[in-house]
Amino acid sequence: MDSPTVTNVSPHTDAFLRGFAPIALQRFCSQLLQEKDDVTQGSFLNIVQVQMPERAAALRDTLVKDAGGHKPQPTLAFHIILKQAGLLYSAGYGLKSLRLLLLLVRVSSGLRWRRGPGASMEEMLTSLDAFLFEALQVCKTQATDSEEQHDHSRGGFNTFDAHVQELKAVLEDIQEQVALIGDNFPYWGALTRAQNWEGA
Repeated sequence: MDSPTVTNVSPHTDAFLRGFAPIALQRFCSQLLQEKDDVTQGSFLNIVQVQMPERAAALRDTLVKDAGGHKPQPTLAFHIILKQAGLLYSAGYGLKSLRLLLLLVRVSSGLRWRRGPGASMEEMLTSLDAFLFEALQVCKTQATDSEEQHDHSRGGFNTFDAHVQELKAVLEDIQEQVALIGDNFPYWGALTRAQNWEGA
């Protein structure tokens, strides 16, 4: 099955997945994209901290072939979501891009991948790291601009900081996992950027 041709990007639709992924994945990606940037703390906790880990576990086989083996392969749906995330941050939608990328990061947690030439999962995670870094850069610009215009927080809750801290926690957990099993940690760029979020 060929990848869809994307001629424009909408930050509020799951159309990029229609015909290429199960309904459950389409609906959750749509939910991620339809969330406003200035979400409340309750909405953030529900979508990102409660639903996303559950969805990532349930959808792992949809996004990664042979997820429980030693030679996992990213599926077409994984490639499409990664591509859409890149289009989103390129169009200035950093936070929406980051939500899609965080889903892929959570899916990668616990995977073991073959190293060396032809290791498509390791290559894909390296690309994911680069996309995360760029999305974080866009988020930082968005956060700075919103601070200049108005307080982009509700009741002391800052949505940009919350998303970045969640990403950092997930990446640090994966870092510990791969250290135990001897795999390469693929997210150094994104982790460094997230750890330096406040001072950047």
